[in-house]
Amino acid sequence: MYRLIYPSEKPVAIGFLLFFLGLPGVIFLDPQTTHHPTLRFIACCLFLVGWLWWHAVWFVQRWNRNPLAQKAHRSPNGFWWMRIVAIVLWLGVLPFAFLWVYHYLERLRTPA
Repeated sequence: MYRLIYPSEKPVAIGFLLFFLGLPGVIFLDPQTTHHPTLRFIACCLFLVGWLWWHAVWFVQRWNRNPLAQKAHRSPNGFWWMRIVAIVLWLGVLPFAFLWVYHYLERLRTPA
């Protein structure tokens, strides 16, 4: 019989997929010799987003099994602050991470 993929496994699979799509580009595209720095930047972004997504999904799955989190989830405004934190992280921290990766790759690519 075929194994069913549960809905809780799909986000983990997406994180692994993004992580392993970006990994070869990070490893094999050397910034000193490659002629495609944009491809390396995209691979680094996929690697970073996949790693962050994978760990975020893992944290959320563990958090949902916590009895204190279930109690807060039942209250009407229980996770309102967590939604605000998630929005701030995605809109504030992730663009800075992309800029840092781009700056790092450009610094490696240009001679001193």
